[in-house]
Amino acid sequence: HVEKVAASEVRNAASSVIKRAVDSLNLKTEDLIRVQRDGQGNITDIVYDTQRMNELMSLSLDAAQESLNADPHTHLVYYDKGIIYSLPVGMLTGSVLLANVGPSIDIRMRAVNSLVGQIDAVSTAYGINSTLLEIDLKISVEMLVISPFLLDPQQIEVKIPLVMQIVQGQIPQLMVGQLA
Repeated sequence: HVEKVAASEVRNAASSVIKRAVDSLNLKTEDLIRVQRDGQGNITDIVYDTQRMNELMSLSLDAAQESLNADPHTHLVYYDKGIIYSLPVGMLTGSVLLANVGPSIDIRMRAVNSLVGQIDAVSTAYGINSTLLEIDLKISVEMLVISPFLLDPQQIEVKIPLVMQIVQGQIPQLMVGQLA
């Protein structure tokens, strides 16, 4: 039971720290894609700025790594001497009445390896004449859950949406006749 609670708390804490670190950067994501149109307003191309995406990913990974190594700024995390959760021994009984009884077991976390990032860009059909463009930043890291009864590595993956935009195209000529 301790293992499940500890792993869950570490996942929540690490995810919160990573998201807050990336949010604190106030990333400008509007220039990650450019929709190019011809003189009649028809879409001719959608350009992804991969250099800018890589810069954002690098900044995000650096900020998240720094936040995991320092004291995170989140109300969900104790983080005094690495403690992220203090589990009352009564919780081990499984009884709701005893859940907050007894001394506490401290649960800590530590990053085992460097953060790894990936940017996923996906476009999907959205209705008759639109496309939904999504760009997500995925950050993963292996965290070590440390408690008196446990030394357990946990893989943490956080998905942060950067862009979600609907691009309107022309209604196909086949449909124009049917709509009239």
